[in-house]
Amino acid sequence: MTYEEADAILKMHGREVKKLQYDTFLTRRNDNMVINYHGTDVITFRPNGEIILNPGGWFSRTTKARINEYSPLKVTSIKGEWFINDVHFKERMIILKDGTVS
Repeated sequence: MTYEEADAILKMHGREVKKLQYDTFLTRRNDNMVINYHGTDVITFRPNGEIILNPGGWFSRTTKARINEYSPLKVTSIKGEWFINDVHFKERMIILKDGTVS
């Protein structure tokens, strides 16, 4: 999903919040589009193309699945450690529009 796709989903349904799956919601928050899972904004799409990933300390299989399903990025796991594009995953990781990790 991208910012534009998330925006289109909310506009199509005429809402500011749309349930996607169990305890997983797409929400418009200020200028951002957010995927919230169990009360944590796990993915934030900014209008400038940046994506913020934040498991909120919950490095669970389901949190990783939500990030992989609803972002254009792929989180991999090696011996319990998470990675994106061979970069060690950190809380509130920012992915720039060109795909580089900030």
